[in-house]
Amino acid sequence: MEMNTRLQVEHPVTEFVTGLDLVEWQLRVAAGHKLTLTQEQLAIRGHAIEVRLYAEDPDRDFLPASGRLEHLRFPPAGTHVRVDSGVAEGDGISVHYDPMIAKLIVWDEDRSRAVARLGAALAATEVAGLTSNLAFLAALVRHPAFLAGDIDTGFIPRHHAQLLPEAAPLPEKILALASLGLLLEQAEIARRQTLKSNDPYSPWARCDGWRLNGDARGTLIFRDGDRERPVHFIYRSSGYEVTQASGPLMVAGCFEDRRISADLGGLRLTAGFARSGNTITLFVDGRPWSLSLVDPLPAEDAEMPAASRLRCRARLPLCWWRPAPRL
Repeated sequence: MEMNTRLQVEHPVTEFVTGLDLVEWQLRVAAGHKLTLTQEQLAIRGHAIEVRLYAEDPDRDFLPASGRLEHLRFPPAGTHVRVDSGVAEGDGISVHYDPMIAKLIVWDEDRSRAVARLGAALAATEVAGLTSNLAFLAALVRHPAFLAGDIDTGFIPRHHAQLLPEAAPLPEKILALASLGLLLEQAEIARRQTLKSNDPYSPWARCDGWRLNGDARGTLIFRDGDRERPVHFIYRSSGYEVTQASGPLMVAGCFEDRRISADLGGLRLTAGFARSGNTITLFVDGRPWSLSLVDPLPAEDAEMPAASRLRCRARLPLCWWRPAPRL
């Protein structure tokens, strides 16, 4: 039996607008059966769009990427959304095969509604652990020219500056959200340790920053490109007070199933939170943001002479802080 390669590429869109399973039809024909409908009986309904989620780097001329899918979420499939994928969270994308992660296909009554569906589906998609074209796809479906249907083969070069803008410093909102996620993650680990030890009074299971005198405070340092950006925090009864260049901000929230429900000084939002070692990826309003937590302990250890290093098998905490000067 031969495989029609164009069917392999395009059949989800056609199936959405016709309501037919073209793969089934191909298998039936290969088995010697006749098609169940004639050309005159076929009809197209609505509008479907397909995008390909790839492990690739749009900032490097879409060079293929490889790595491990540390975090992977797709929108729920249903009447309007279809996800075709052969990988799962934890799988590796190697250099030996096509780096496609998934095809994301949407359908609705007309093009404008289908584009809106596509934007929502991309906003519900989360990929971390390797470089992907997710942010590029999200920017593309929001572009005015794409919304207007003004598309041709020169679309990307013509709108390159808008689709692939130069890197800018991360917004303070993202740094505050990353800080909140780390602190909430540490509190969740402490809670699990308490449940495991059956000792609710264990000081090792506390993560509320209690101190006998004065405020409990610390500093998280993030690497944003080639910049280090500190975020100072103070434990408060209702959350945390974080301070950056623009001043202090009260943040609070809860952490569940790798999602943060946050209140950033009155701004309420929900964000996906993925962490692999010291690399953190936040998914906010359909856009991924990546940054790194600077851990000074390995750097200090590397600068010490080998003979003076102390090694042990104990795991370092997932979140660290150090005293900060009073602001």
